[in-house]
Amino acid sequence: MSEEVMEQEYSTENKPFTFELFKQFIGMLDEHSVTDIHLTPGTVPYIRQAKELKPLNAIPVFNEDGEVVRVINILPLTSSDAQSFAFDTIEFAYRDSPTKVSEIKLQLGSKGEEVDFPVSIPSVCRFRCHIETQRKTHSISFSIIPDEIPSIDQFPSEIKRFTRFSNGFIVISGKSNSGKTTTIAALVDEINKNFTRKIVTLEDHIEYLHKHDKSMIIQREVGSDTKTYSTGLIAAIREDADVIVVGELRTIDDFELALNAAEAGALVITNMHSPSSKDVLDRIVAMFPPDKQNQVKSQLATVVRGVVCQQLIPVVPGSNYPAPLVSAFEILGNNAEISSVIRDGDFRKIPSLIEKYRDQHMWTMLESLTRLKNEGIISAEEWINRVSLIPERNKSVSSDIDSI
Repeated sequence: MSEEVMEQEYSTENKPFTFELFKQFIGMLDEHSVTDIHLTPGTVPYIRQAKELKPLNAIPVFNEDGEVVRVINILPLTSSDAQSFAFDTIEFAYRDSPTKVSEIKLQLGSKGEEVDFPVSIPSVCRFRCHIETQRKTHSISFSIIPDEIPSIDQFPSEIKRFTRFSNGFIVISGKSNSGKTTTIAALVDEINKNFTRKIVTLEDHIEYLHKHDKSMIIQREVGSDTKTYSTGLIAAIREDADVIVVGELRTIDDFELALNAAEAGALVITNMHSPSSKDVLDRIVAMFPPDKQNQVKSQLATVVRGVVCQQLIPVVPGSNYPAPLVSAFEILGNNAEISSVIRDGDFRKIPSLIEKYRDQHMWTMLESLTRLKNEGIISAEEWINRVSLIPERNKSVSSDIDSI
């Protein structure tokens, strides 16, 4: 995959990127920190490394000694290649369920619906597959799911402390592909290893696979193991779950059930897509009709244990940081003053309160980004790009941006 390898002289062959070829080389792509693979007719596949999208023009083939013996040049996909790839992926994913294969092909074909499902290649890797119809053919995207659950020790200790709560409401927020699922998996793993709890997870697609340790873990997939998030939440409450992890709260019913479960004594962990703690709280309250918003604010004031907002940022080339991407965090906790502000719905005060209570394990996003820049982990350009999007940055920071 490196340009150096491709520039040397090797025997070559030209091939379309079939699912069989994908299965053969997906492990190598995973080793090269590839997080996503995208296929669409008319071009070669594209891969995403450290947030950067790159064409996959060729793949090296190695012998047992790790030496390159030949290079496969990847041909642009045709519409027929894309359809074959899509159907081969579905058949492999549901090889033990012919009925499911027919059902998904029907969704994708005559119904023209998008489909999402997990795929596991034993002893190699797991990934999430998304297939959609476009211009009467198919586009396919894969997101690789890491095998190992990351240790909570890779995260700020301020996040680890949330695992000590036996009840309440915790939100992990950020845009797509910002690492929310990974953060939640690390929290669950830490609880599992250190506390005796009954943990129920409700997920669109099960990504990280947890094993029972000190806790009992039940992982349920929405759509196959339970009909909706609401039905899964009702079941989790009825079965006396201590910890309920909800992939996403989408409806008023979902939010009501989650907040009621937290009030009743469960620890509820969920994710959202808002960029800041203030926006998370705003969005939750705005989900409800005006006549219910005061009740919701009162509930949130009581049950919120923390809100974590995060971004994934490319590491500057040459850095000693051990991964191609690094996370920046905003961390909101709760105390008497914050609880009062939430109850009043005056969420514009949240950013200044995070600054005020730094000694109570809270971080602003600006503080996190600046720390990464000062440690040489992210570039000044990345710092400027990210900080410029923070509405609450002060005048001195704006001057710093202008001077760079």
